[in-house]
Amino acid sequence: MVEWRSSRIVRPLLLAAVVLAFLLALAGGSAAMLAAPQQSARQISDQLLYRAVAADVARGASYYDSAIARQRAWNYPVRPFVTVRMPVLAGVQARLGDAGLRILAGIAALALFPLWMHRLKGRAFTLRLAAIMAMVATALPLVFSPFIYFHDYWAGLMLAFAIALHPARWRAGVATLAALIRELTAPFLAIEAAVTLMRSRPILAAPALGGLILIAGILALHAWAVWSRTSPADLASAGWSGLRGPAGVVGDIAGLTVLQFLPFPLAAALVFLPLLGWCEFDDGGTALCWFGFFLCAIALLARADNSYWAANVLPAYFAGLAFVPAFFRNLGANRSASARASSTQPAR
Repeated sequence: MVEWRSSRIVRPLLLAAVVLAFLLALAGGSAAMLAAPQQSARQISDQLLYRAVAADVARGASYYDSAIARQRAWNYPVRPFVTVRMPVLAGVQARLGDAGLRILAGIAALALFPLWMHRLKGRAFTLRLAAIMAMVATALPLVFSPFIYFHDYWAGLMLAFAIALHPARWRAGVATLAALIRELTAPFLAIEAAVTLMRSRPILAAPALGGLILIAGILALHAWAVWSRTSPADLASAGWSGLRGPAGVVGDIAGLTVLQFLPFPLAAALVFLPLLGWCEFDDGGTALCWFGFFLCAIALLARADNSYWAANVLPAYFAGLAFVPAFFRNLGANRSASARASSTQPAR
């Protein structure tokens, strides 16, 4: 199959999309949209809920009984079933405790360094270092924050490992774990399978497809466990149709990173530039499609109080900044090739 990036329109179209997103963010946002360094009341409430449920599980309580009872008591919705998180993270936290969970988060964040150094071997050392430092600089501050109690944080961390893995079965296995923690990351497996199939490699798509089937089965069991304990009288979610646009994406991602301290226009530029860099990553386009898909999901679906969704693309996302120079080099090379081809066309 012809390399998708060899098309002369791919990079110009991606650049146009990024510029448009940046301009729309400027039109719809302001410095006030960047989250303040302190947590919102909703984030504080969420982390207390997750810690309380994990404490109940540690004392021997049923996860579903505890989660649903506490969400009812705290006026949280329990319908539809996805408003109740899957039990994986609560089980881990119940066994490790708060201190153990933080230590695990720190070890996992530091483990990104050797893994990505190996993944990017053969590339310039400065590029490797820039990509890895962007990830570690994003991951480590979150380790010392209450976001370690959020399922989205761990799912994003797992995907940072998955994207670095070469064998299809390893990548699919880690991505499946991410989706077991937070089902919002399941589309990564669908994208991985689709990209692999488009590259005419159906056998390599099998692990991702298998992961999707497994997630679907476990989600069905999760839905049954929630449905069997709830009724139509229970509080339902307000839905997910935030339609906050690119400005919402900037506000949510900046709110989880040091970008929150920058002027809004600069933060907006740094939020969308990594997409250009991921165009140059050698995984067939899975990472680019995943990040583009999820940023669109935040822009269209996430409510203002769903800002933690942005953690699903962190810490890997900002590593794309290191590949941005390569994007513009290749964009210039494509234009030069097009100009040469035009000059050699015979006159009619």
